[in-house]
Amino acid sequence: MKDEDQLYLFFRELNRFSVAGKLTHAGMEELLQPLSVLNEKNQDEYAKEMRSVIKTSADEQEMLLRSKLCLQMIAEEAVMDTTVKKKETEREKAMQSIETAEAVSETKGSVYLTGFSLPVDEEERLLWELSEYNGGCFGYVDNAYPCGIFGEKQLKQLSFSAITILYGGNGSGKSTLLNLIANRLKLNRVAPYNSGEMFDRYRDACTYSLGTDEEGFPRRIPSGSRIITSDDVFDYMLTMRTRNDEISENKQTAREDYARLKYGENVKFRSMDDYEALRLQVQARSKSVSRRKFIQRTAGDEVKLNSNGETALEYFRNKVKSKTLYCLDEPENSLSPAMQLALVELLEKKAYEEECQLILSTHSPFLLAMQGARVYDLDVTPVCVKNWWELENTRLYFEFFEKHRALFL
Repeated sequence: MKDEDQLYLFFRELNRFSVAGKLTHAGMEELLQPLSVLNEKNQDEYAKEMRSVIKTSADEQEMLLRSKLCLQMIAEEAVMDTTVKKKETEREKAMQSIETAEAVSETKGSVYLTGFSLPVDEEERLLWELSEYNGGCFGYVDNAYPCGIFGEKQLKQLSFSAITILYGGNGSGKSTLLNLIANRLKLNRVAPYNSGEMFDRYRDACTYSLGTDEEGFPRRIPSGSRIITSDDVFDYMLTMRTRNDEISENKQTAREDYARLKYGENVKFRSMDDYEALRLQVQARSKSVSRRKFIQRTAGDEVKLNSNGETALEYFRNKVKSKTLYCLDEPENSLSPAMQLALVELLEKKAYEEECQLILSTHSPFLLAMQGARVYDLDVTPVCVKNWWELENTRLYFEFFEKHRALFL
């Protein structure tokens, strides 16, 4: 007998039981009432179970008690089914998100650097060679950095997409890894970096692989590729502010020179040493050159500076060029959340519309969630690729706001 016949069989068994005088009219209604609120699947489950109850029950009270237990069992199974379905739905959404990210990573953006390998299996040999170089059998190495960092994390190799992110807490090695990549590729840089007697040997032992273009020819690291650190941004802001201060002082001097040259005695030209003073006097007395233009030409123009965050964002707009590879070390420093979102928009455009490849280290959940980014979690062993919403940092943000959810409603 098929499952769809369970209700028919249940009614037939119920009719026999009531005819025998073992079930009152009220009891029959109580047994039948749950059928009106159960879905089709649960109706069959209830009918099947109650058929067994009718065959084994001695009286009405036992039958009603067991029917309630049956309904409780069905309700618990329904809750479990809902939970399972919810988890399956969440899993499906997560998988769709991952597939979408992978599809974006594979189909959009230019990848110049495809792989980078670390010599973790050769560290002992590298240390021995350096100690021997330092003093033969009596030699030693004062500073083994960066040996020992990535071997403990079981990190030997990385593969890259258009946007690759190195995530980890302080001391996780993400800046060291970024510097190794930048130095091995001989990228342009301005700010100094942590180094030591072992760093160059370790860097030279690293290997890397490059991608191919649409025709299958090997790519090259584009000219102008560079590493940008937070120190570069801070130095830029400090330099521009210092320059503006100097120009401001020069303007005061220029105002004084303008009055002296325009209304004072004529400059006498005796030799070429007097040429500059004479030229300035001619400008000061020219009808076509106003006082403001004279001061501007003499002292120079100040660079327009806004807040630190706005200046930093403008720095990235000016420095990150098209068709270039960049290593960015914590670019979110000094940026507010709104500015970080603006930086995300800028970097995604550079990666997916202007053929840049970006390798960056960051703590920012906004940058971690960039479209199509491949995120390496350096806080776990072994290091692995994770979704941005699985990382400890973003989970802490989530838990904090979840704790204070009522304040946002």
